Amino acid sequence: MKLSNVLTSVASVMALTFGTVAMATTLQDPETAQQQGMEKAGDHISDSAITANVKSALMSQASGMQINVATTDGEVTLSGEVESEADISAIERIVRNVDGVKSVRNELTVKSEA
Repeated sequence: MKLSNVLTSVASVMALTFGTVAMATTLQDPETAQQQGMEKAGDHISDSAITANVKSALMSQASGMQINVATTDGEVTLSGEVESEADISAIERIVRNVDGVKSVRNELTVKSEA
């Protein structure tokens, strides 16, 4: 009988502890909580996933161009040759809009007419 009383007491203490933590989290400043959530979501995107998403976006928007994509800590480096300065700007704009991209190092060049 005493063991069941101990288990009931432990269960009650745990419920109170978890309830208090949940309540404290709910009472946080909503703006701060939302900002923390956004930071955590962005931090979980891996460089390989960003690279894949950038390549996918470029395939649908800039197909036929030979563009190399490398990502390190959310910084995307673009290299290769394109037809015009307008292509360079358009490609950079596309990449900047991909989730997880923190910055873009644009090393694209315009093909020379040889």
